[in-house]
Amino acid sequence: MYFSLFSFGSGEILLIIFVAILLFGGEELPKLMRTLGRGINEFRKATDDIKREFTETTYDIEEDIRSEAEVLEETIKEIEEESVEIIDEVKNTDDETKYSDNPEYSDMKNNSSKNKSDKNSH
Repeated sequence: MYFSLFSFGSGEILLIIFVAILLFGGEELPKLMRTLGRGINEFRKATDDIKREFTETTYDIEEDIRSEAEVLEETIKEIEEESVEIIDEVKNTDDETKYSDNPEYSDMKNNSSKNKSDKNSH
């Protein structure tokens, strides 16, 4: 059995109208319907305002997130660039330190320099 709140047939609608006329009278029924219509319109306006406000707020939040994401991306790029520079400096410093403390390297470097100068002089 399927039940729906608004699945009325024509007979049920006529019965509801008849009962409404009996309860409220012919003079009060139009006023009641106008008041009901105004209430429904105000409810629709309020729900539309809520929907619009929600949409605008959601859009503003999305824009804030996008701008923060751009800032984070720029910061990450800067950090990556700086880290590459630091790594290169550390490698160069490490190589210089490693070889400068090693006397064999100094001898090899001196011999290498002499060999190059001897070859260039011939």
